[in-house]
Amino acid sequence: MIRKEEMRTAVLNKIKYQSKISDLKISCYLAAFNAISKEAPLLPNPKECIGKTPLKEALEEINDTIPNISLLRFYLEKPDVFELHTDTLTLLHWLLVRLHEPHLVILRELEDVVLDCDYEKIVNKVTGDRMKKPDLTLKFNYCPMSTVNVNWKSKVRNKKTHYGYTPVRLQDLHSVIHRGPKGLENKGCLGYGLTLCSELRYAIENAEEYWVWGKSSLASKLSAVLAVEFVDSSHAVLRLARSQPVYFIISEPEFARIRYLLLWIKSPPAKLPILQKCLTIDMGVHQRILTNMLLILIFLLLPKRSPTFLQKGIERTFSLLKDRFFHHNQ
Repeated sequence: MIRKEEMRTAVLNKIKYQSKISDLKISCYLAAFNAISKEAPLLPNPKECIGKTPLKEALEEINDTIPNISLLRFYLEKPDVFELHTDTLTLLHWLLVRLHEPHLVILRELEDVVLDCDYEKIVNKVTGDRMKKPDLTLKFNYCPMSTVNVNWKSKVRNKKTHYGYTPVRLQDLHSVIHRGPKGLENKGCLGYGLTLCSELRYAIENAEEYWVWGKSSLASKLSAVLAVEFVDSSHAVLRLARSQPVYFIISEPEFARIRYLLLWIKSPPAKLPILQKCLTIDMGVHQRILTNMLLILIFLLLPKRSPTFLQKGIERTFSLLKDRFFHHNQ
């Protein structure tokens, strides 16, 4: 059993160094939870961690207590002042720490692009079609000894691999990130399986906008496209070469793996409200303000009062409030 302090430290480290990815994972999880049905269960789910039944009702209560990423970090950094509910911390530890495969990396620096030839080709396809580059790109890195990677290597062997693209719904991303393309199969006019397009621009044009978690600092709306690598296998891949663009139907999802997640942020999140900024200022300031207010209260209860002492206490308190709350947010 992991101790609460260990969970707090692990979650805090994730938020410190991977705030955007943590925000995205929470948003994807909540979107998947809100879309739960008999045909679309929440996978993976924290049933073993939460240990409460019915699970959906228990998670509804816990989900409401998840704060904004900025406030979450503030709470975790001040455990002696703010105590995050144990169930909330357990859920976040499961989502951000325990679900570690694959490892998501944000490609943003020039060195990252130079070292990643596949990504460079993909981005060139976007710019070549005079379309907007993705606002955020995540690369999926798989542990060499993980089950997913070992199975992939056994399927590839000496075969060629290709890239295909498909838009993805926000509610499906939770499963896609942690379980791969399994579950994205559909029965359409082209056949049953995972449908991929050879042209990225067609996937972008068909990507819909989705509202994100209301407390997200990442975006208000976003659209997403997956870049999927698949094995050129005759019995698992149907190639529709007569169509323009070319479509591929992957009937067996283990012959495909997610390599990149391309995100277009349609509406940037609103600035943090003044109250939230006030809450995240130096805790020492809060302590001094509370101390001064306490002294004023004590003074008012004393039988013999000094007007000069009261005036100085009030002036000092309002000076701190003015400098830290009003001037801080200009």
